[in-house]
Amino acid sequence: MTSPRTLLAVKQRPHAPYRRILAAVDFSDHAAAINAAHAWLPDADFVLLHAFEVEMESTFRLAGMDDSQIHQYRIQARSAAQAEMEAFIGKLHAGQPAIAPVRSRCGHAADS
Repeated sequence: MTSPRTLLAVKQRPHAPYRRILAAVDFSDHAAAINAAHAWLPDADFVLLHAFEVEMESTFRLAGMDDSQIHQYRIQARSAAQAEMEAFIGKLHAGQPAIAPVRSRCGHAADS
C-alpha cells in the first residue's frame, strides 16, 4: 500500500522528544515533508540520506574494466549525488543549522 503523503507511524508515545530525524530522500519534490517535520520538531537534528547505486558498475566489472577506472566513475557519481543533495537542502525552508552537513560514503551494503 502506498500513501500520497509522507507519514510517521508511531506505535507508542515517545518517552522523550525526538532528538534525531533520519529522512531518506530521492530528490523528488518532497521538501515540504521535511519542512513540516522541522516545524513540528524544531529542536531535533535532521539527517538526510540518499542511497544510490553506481549505474553500470557491474557491467564494467564483467567487461574487465580496471578497478581504478571504476573507482573514478564512483567518484564522479558520488560528486553528482552530493551536488543534488546540496541543491535539495537549498530548497528547504527549515533552518540550515538544523540540517546535518552533507556527508557521503560509497560502498556495498555487504561491506558495511
